[in-house]
Amino acid sequence: MSVAGARYLRSTPSLFARGMLYFGLNRSGSLSGGQTLRRPACSRSIWSALGPVNSTALQNDQPYRRLHTAGDHDLADFLEHEIKREKDIQKKSGKLPMIKNFEVTKSDGPNVVLTRKLDSEIITVKFSVNNTVEDSDFGMEGDQDEGQSLQMSSRPPFLVEINKGGEKTLAIHCVFPHPVMAPPPMEQEQDEEQGQVQGKEQHEEIVDIQDVTLLNKSQEWTDDVYSMSGAEMDGNLYDKLLKLLCERGVDADFIKEIIDFSTSYEHKNYIHLLEQLKGFADSK
Repeated sequence: MSVAGARYLRSTPSLFARGMLYFGLNRSGSLSGGQTLRRPACSRSIWSALGPVNSTALQNDQPYRRLHTAGDHDLADFLEHEIKREKDIQKKSGKLPMIKNFEVTKSDGPNVVLTRKLDSEIITVKFSVNNTVEDSDFGMEGDQDEGQSLQMSSRPPFLVEINKGGEKTLAIHCVFPHPVMAPPPMEQEQDEEQGQVQGKEQHEEIVDIQDVTLLNKSQEWTDDVYSMSGAEMDGNLYDKLLKLLCERGVDADFIKEIIDFSTSYEHKNYIHLLEQLKGFADSK
């Protein structure tokens, strides 16, 4: 099964699986659609059972040390099974997918750098997989059936830098469009007819341009650098920048491949974090 097909299938909810009830669609502390996470009611009963904090007990530390040790043991035991389950998913996914025409020149923790040489030009794509996992079915019609597995994917914002061999580098910050519910068929037909009348090209944008700027060859994009917002730029300029990206390989195929790569790479880092957490829980 490919990574795109496997995308973190979850058949049963659990603490660290992306399909769990309380952690929802990402690990950033909020659910898609603006919903907030709620602490499960059972957690309040745990603290209630402990009763008020006793300063003498804190000084002696014995009751709390025993509770902490038991918690460490339970956490380590759970993580052992969780890591095995995630590795089974990873085996089905196989190796990291390739990104056509681009070479992975850096993969340090969550950070990835892709590079392509095109004649005298160097095209660089930079992104991080932190906080990029979401339900790939979010925004589609129909509610998710209860108990049905979620298909998770990583859709990271990314920075494209284009240098033609000179002192200036064009930098374009791209993000994935938010899923939008399809309009009713009648409205869709009206929009298509209106577009044909006005001579507008009907096409689906694969990415959104968020910001654009020019940098010196070794300059970093900081808040001191003036940038132009994609939401405010002229529509013709916006379309020509999209065409510029497509001509250099940042096209529909690239977008699909970067999602597949990022999903698999994020999963690899996720498993590594679970292993580190287990090591911490096992330590005395």
